[in-house]
This record gives sequence, structure tokens and C-alpha cells, in this order.
Amino acid sequence: MSEPPLSQEVFERLLKRERSSRKEAERLLDQKSVELYHTNVSLRALADELELRVQKRTAELESERNRAVASSEALRASAVLPMLPILSVNIYGS
Repeated sequence: MSEPPLSQEVFERLLKRERSSRKEAERLLDQKSVELYHTNVSLRALADELELRVQKRTAELESERNRAVASSEALRASAVLPMLPILSVNIYGS
């Protein structure tokens, strides 16, 4: 069963609606594309900032660790030095 052909007026109205819908879809797509671009730029800037913060904090922690190791070694050395005469007596039996 076939449908009757569309009148010229109905056809033009449908065509106009379709063109209008397509233009609106293209406008919306352009708008979302721009929003996505700006969001990606913001995310990249935040990621770069976070990476710098991580590098800075890592350097701070490494420096603090090195100081702690040096302090620990200095304390160990200062605790061992006074014991050296005792150790030599015990080792050599004198």
C-alpha cells in the first residue's frame, strides 16, 4: 500500500524543518567542541601543575630523607667511637 505523494507545500515545510534541525545540531556540535577544547586545555594545565607539585614534593622528601640518613649515620658514628676502646679490649683480651 503506497502513500499519496506529498504536496509541494508539505514537502517544503518538511525540508525547512530538516534544514533547521541540521543547523541547530551543527551549532550545538560546534559549541560542545569548543567547550571540550577549553576543558582539555584546563585539564592539561592542571596536570602540568600537579606534575610540578609532585616533582617539588619528591625533591623535598628526598632531601629530608638524605638529612635523616646523615643524622642517623652521625649518631651511629658518635655512639660507636666512645665504645672503640671497650671493643678493642674485648677483641684482643686486654
